[in-house]
Amino acid sequence: MGFWAALPLAAKIGLIAGGTKTLGGIAQTAFSGEKKAQKQLDTQIENIQFPGLVEQYELSKQRYGADPTQTAMYKRMQQNIQRAGATGLAGLRGARARMGAVPDIVRRLSDASLGAEVAAEQERNRRFGQLSAAAQAKTQAELQKQYQKISAAQAKAVGASAIKRAGLTNIFGGFTDIGSSLMAGEKTS
Repeated sequence: MGFWAALPLAAKIGLIAGGTKTLGGIAQTAFSGEKKAQKQLDTQIENIQFPGLVEQYELSKQRYGADPTQTAMYKRMQQNIQRAGATGLAGLRGARARMGAVPDIVRRLSDASLGAEVAAEQERNRRFGQLSAAAQAKTQAELQKQYQKISAAQAKAVGASAIKRAGLTNIFGGFTDIGSSLMAGEKTS
């Protein structure tokens, strides 16, 4: 009489259940996808990029470094100042009136010119502030997208690890069931 035939039915059922549990655990462990999920997570982390920051920094540097006196706004203001000066001088009657008013007109034109330069600098600074705020918003959006990708890859890796751990638990549980069934079979023999 063979080993299998000598076992009682309960021991046979226990051996079959334990073997099935062990094989299922081996399959879970082998096909958990843990290595693939971990590799995807590592790749996501390695591929973090900050292109918006570099791009916006260079653009900001160019715009902020531009001479405010070369802007269209400044040039238009200077043109208007010159026209106002010419109109003021043309409106003066007589040589004596011209001699007394010229220094005042020159002073006002000089003040207006300086005011135009200050306005051009303020406009440049305002645009720089807008660009900086836009760059920060863009960078935050890019970082959020990358964070979401990493979180998804991390969740997948954690799930794959849980499947593998459950498989290992089933393998050891199956071996325990097989051992218990064999011990029960020996007691009844």
